Amino acid sequence: MRKFFKYGLLIAILTSLMISVIIAQKSFFTSFEGNKKPEKLENLLQKLIEVYSKGENAESFAETNGIFYKEGKVRVVIELINEQANIPEGYGVVIEKRYKNMVQALVPIENLEALSKSPLVKFIRIPKEPILMMKLV
Repeated sequence: MRKFFKYGLLIAILTSLMISVIIAQKSFFTSFEGNKKPEKLENLLQKLIEVYSKGENAESFAETNGIFYKEGKVRVVIELINEQANIPEGYGVVIEKRYKNMVQALVPIENLEALSKSPLVKFIRIPKEPILMMKLV
């Protein structure tokens, strides 16, 4: 009888420890989710959104960093998941140009983060300046 009691107590203690470890892991990893930045937004755009959300001068930040920002809209390149995908509606996106799965558009700054979370969007970045080909001698 004592043997069963000892094993029962041991099983209860081990079960309790396993449950507490699982709960601790879950709370440890979920605490970082709140601070997680959108993975599909270029770093510079994330910083611009941060400046804007703090009420700081987003226009000045954009100008300093070579980002087109006018009347609350940012010029970006939206990389879609494939050539057939369309820009999701409801984000106030004004399409300027499109080539295959790349769309250059003006997007309201307050909608950039939400747009990046769309399953149709692969990545959002600022447009790159063209590089002129020079004749090599």
